[in-house]
This record gives sequence, C-alpha cells and structure tokens, in this order.
Amino acid sequence: MRCDKTMLLAQISDIHCGQMLRKETLRAAIKEINNLSPDMVLVTGDLTENGLISEFETASKELKKLRAKKLIYLSETMTTAQQDICSLKSFSNFHK
Repeated sequence: MRCDKTMLLAQISDIHCGQMLRKETLRAAIKEINNLSPDMVLVTGDLTENGLISEFETASKELKKLRAKKLIYLSETMTTAQQDICSLKSFSNFHK
C-alpha cells in the first residue's frame, strides 16, 4: 500500500533552560516553528542546565507555546542517570 500523505516534522533541541537561557532566542525559534504549522514537533536534548525544578518550570512555560498536532519529548538533563529519570518525571508533571 502506498501512502501519498506528507508530514511536516520540526525539531528543537538542547534549549538548556537556566541562567544562560536567552528567552528571546528561544521564543523566536518557537515562533518560527509555529509559523511552519508542523504536524509534529520533536523536543530533544537537554531541557535544563542543572535539572532544577525552576528550570523545568521555565522549559514547560516556554515549550507550551509550541503549536503542532503532536509534541514528542525525547529529552534529558545534564545530571546523573538516576537524576535524569526523576527530572523527566518532574517535567511531565509540570508540562500538562
């Protein structure tokens, strides 16, 4: 069976929310992605600088501005593997 449908996929990676975050740059990238009207956005790489709750709150606030039919998060932090698991669970609680 042949599928003639196309899908527009966008990706944003390694936003590193924290003290060094340039919100204007992140917001411009999100605006560019939204202007594409993608079917799906992949959010990959490091969401935070240090895995702090406040950094996840910032990431959630900014990433909620993405507009797509489907958002997929394949991200981790720059902390130890055990903290990564806890951090991702924390982020999923913030990003509802």
